[in-house]
Amino acid sequence: MKPFTMGNVTSRPGTLERGILGSVYLLNGAPVNIPLMVLRGQEEGPVLWLSAGMHGQELVGTGIIWELIRERLSPKSLRGTIAAVPLMNPLSFAGGTYFTPQDGFNLSSAFPGDAEGGLTARMARLIFEEGLKKVDYVVDLHCNPEGSMMFAYAHDPTFDEVTAKGYELARAFGLTTVDRPPKGSQIAGRGMMDVAHELGKPGILVEFFPYYSIYPVAVRVGVRGMLNVLKALKMIDGEMEPQDEALVVPGRLGILHTTASKGGFVLPRVAAGAAVKKGQVVADVVDAYKEPVEEIVSPVDGWMVAWPFLNQSVGTGDLVAMYVFKK
Repeated sequence: MKPFTMGNVTSRPGTLERGILGSVYLLNGAPVNIPLMVLRGQEEGPVLWLSAGMHGQELVGTGIIWELIRERLSPKSLRGTIAAVPLMNPLSFAGGTYFTPQDGFNLSSAFPGDAEGGLTARMARLIFEEGLKKVDYVVDLHCNPEGSMMFAYAHDPTFDEVTAKGYELARAFGLTTVDRPPKGSQIAGRGMMDVAHELGKPGILVEFFPYYSIYPVAVRVGVRGMLNVLKALKMIDGEMEPQDEALVVPGRLGILHTTASKGGFVLPRVAAGAAVKKGQVVADVVDAYKEPVEEIVSPVDGWMVAWPFLNQSVGTGDLVAMYVFKK
């Protein structure tokens, strides 16, 4: 087996190496490093990209990577390589924000990036060139606020062979799985999964909860799911484990979002995971006097999957509810 190089890390078979994917720089010239851990097995196998911390308040994925790489896996039992980035946007982490504080952009919508663009665009290009181009599969870990279901995004498995393989990985992860077609190169604001698809790399995005916390239950679910993915890829041995600590809606599912027209506090009428009917009022938006200003209505027969608000409030056009439905 040849050495594997990513960022400033050159790893040999049977090793765990730490380094950085690359750096960006602050106004005072100080570098901000994107951390990288490379776990290299002793046998040939796929190269898997595993990332977390795209958004600064989404910490569960970081905890999953720590436990998986440092405690649950060893080079002796691994076939292939895991390139793990536990904090993909250290700037948004430092600010505790969804966006990069320095330029206000969302890294998740900046791919494939621009090496001569703004700060977030350059980070996206670094991840694209130095990371995604060197791997075979992509798993990206995210979070929704508390009161959400844990679920996995995949691309439409009927689109092509790459999306079919990605969907298989999502099903192996074991959570509720939703799918959509990949965004083509003509669409601005693509995500990491979309550009990975263009490179021929199957990928999934997994949503946990809550924000701002490395929640032990979610870490256990994430580690179990990742071990299942590694088993599906024949990177480790073992039996698949069911996700018995999470509510799982079976079958092939789509996802829909609704937004608010008015602004105020959101008072949900149903919990995440509850079955809902098309036209059912699922939440009320009220003002500071608790006077009603809007009713939020389900657009579909399905299940409530997430209340994506941060401080239980919305303004005009803000995402207020997410639903899954049978395809």
